[in-house]
Amino acid sequence: MEGWEVLFKNEIGKKIIEIIFLVDRSGSMKSMGNGIFEGIKNFIKEQKKNTDEHNIVTYLTIKSFDDRVEIVQKIERINITELSENDLTWDNLIPRGSTRLIDTAIETLTELREHINLSKSENITGIFALLTDGNDNMADDGRVKVLHRLVSSCRDENIECIFLGANQDAITQGSHYGFTKDQSLTYTAKKNTAESAMRSLSQNISRISTSGKKSTFTELERTSSYEK
Repeated sequence: MEGWEVLFKNEIGKKIIEIIFLVDRSGSMKSMGNGIFEGIKNFIKEQKKNTDEHNIVTYLTIKSFDDRVEIVQKIERINITELSENDLTWDNLIPRGSTRLIDTAIETLTELREHINLSKSENITGIFALLTDGNDNMADDGRVKVLHRLVSSCRDENIECIFLGANQDAITQGSHYGFTKDQSLTYTAKKNTAESAMRSLSQNISRISTSGKKSTFTELERTSSYEK
């Protein structure tokens, strides 16, 4: 934590965005092929451009999860200007196990909350984005309530919480976890719509980071991410 505190001190006076992106890699994600992988590469490229154009400092963490949690390509609290979309490989995103969604989300969001509170700065906005294609098959209802309370409280602490869900009504399921309907997006579990959902996420985050205000997914972003 000490190193992270020093990092924030070095950015005094600048608008800082810390993004933690939590990506499901459970076995059912196979239906999307490498759509999420390509979407993340494009996400990095777009957020680097947004950072340059608006003089924003953006730190990015990407985690993947199934029944285990891994940092993707050692991308952990890295200044996004130091990343290239070509640095990313498929290894940490290949679908494999079951879905430890709730506890992983609780742990990751708690981590982000601690970073934001540690900074003691009004210039910092946290963004927690969770992408999945199914429900947790490892946690009980009590843990769902913990996540709901955590997401709800973080919204009052300058942390935007975003939920992207396939094979479900993301607005209904997101509300079960504590996410607002404005920040919940349903996408279809296919390669092209998964990539579109990632573009929609990037555009939403760009609006949050540049305006400093609450945002929502547009109707165009919703329709481009979903096919019947």
